[in-house]
Amino acid sequence: MKRSAVLAALVAVLAGCLIEGQPAEQPFDAGLLPQSVQASTDAVVLDVGDTVFVEAEVRNGYNVVVQGNIEWASSDDGVATVTDVNDRGRIVAVGPGAAVIEVTVLGTRVPPDTVRVEVN
Repeated sequence: MKRSAVLAALVAVLAGCLIEGQPAEQPFDAGLLPQSVQASTDAVVLDVGDTVFVEAEVRNGYNVVVQGNIEWASSDDGVATVTDVNDRGRIVAVGPGAAVIEVTVLGTRVPPDTVRVEVN
């Protein structure tokens, strides 16, 4: 094949990859998005005044840990409060009873995970 024919073929291929100077779009890979969130424990038993930290992992469709905007919420702030401290849930036992701490990934449809809290 002549050098000019090879060059012309290469130019045609490259031209097909570019639209107005932009690279061709890559197919979207939903597997890279967050797919699950899991707290480091399912349940804790505390005494009033105790504090415990719970970690959470967000994983994508390939089961790889990824960054996610984690939010923590308590079902009953009179029993246990939770605040976010560097992506960890800081649970403080406030009063006797039971509460559920829910961990979610903001901006996604990832099902939440929960931590049951019993306070004596």
